[in-house]
Amino acid sequence: MKKLVGLVPFFIAPLFIASLAWAQDLPEGDGKKLLQQGCTGCHDLDVIVSQRLPKERWQSLVQDMVDRGAPLKEDEVKILIEYLAKSFPPETNK
Repeated sequence: MKKLVGLVPFFIAPLFIASLAWAQDLPEGDGKKLLQQGCTGCHDLDVIVSQRLPKERWQSLVQDMVDRGAPLKEDEVKILIEYLAKSFPPETNK
């Protein structure tokens, strides 16, 4: 059992490093820090940013997360929604 416990950091470290890489790859903007601080307590960044949603859907999704306990103030919610809508809009067919 002690051998398994000693291996835990080797399994967790790559996940931590991957989350740091995602954080560095996020588009700059007023909502970047809010996304990192307000959403990653429950979600990995890749789960969030892999979604490509219209602003109305981001608004609904963020409000649902706030209702469930996401630590965001009302003014922060507006900033985060704008950031998500601008940074991760629906992909257009080319």
